[in-house]
Amino acid sequence: MLPTLSSEVWHVGAWSQMKPLQLLVSLLLAMSEIVACAPERGAMTGDPAISKLENVEWTLIELDGAAVASGSGGAPTLTFSSKEHRAQGFAGCNRFFGGYQLNGNQLHVEPLATTRMACPESSSETALIKALEETASWRIGGRKLELLDARSFALSRWTATAIESGARP
Repeated sequence: MLPTLSSEVWHVGAWSQMKPLQLLVSLLLAMSEIVACAPERGAMTGDPAISKLENVEWTLIELDGAAVASGSGGAPTLTFSSKEHRAQGFAGCNRFFGGYQLNGNQLHVEPLATTRMACPESSSETALIKALEETASWRIGGRKLELLDARSFALSRWTATAIESGARP
């Protein structure tokens, strides 16, 4: 009989009475319980402030001053990849991607390409793509990102939902 991960496992006597196979199985079970409790790789833990635009997955919360609800496919997302200088994301039904130029807080999103899925309503996607392409600068407060036009008007607001693995915002 294998001991459980209750208090008797931690006694030296219980370990010494186990056969090698039982010991191996018990150790593997203990390790799997530890791994299962660890946060997912790339997931946000706690409520850290984000200081960089790139290598963070942003989820849209506001577009042109109006709150955004998640569609049937989920909430729109956006990521700026520092390695490829590529903006990419999900607009609610279609995916989008394209280049960008970053100079301090100045941001220029190049014309974006999109997939062409059969979507029930694409006007919000069109507005999102337009807002991204009109972006002139950005600012972050806490875990919130604002993409601003040339007059510093907030075109869209986003919240950080994940950090790309291996990247430190």
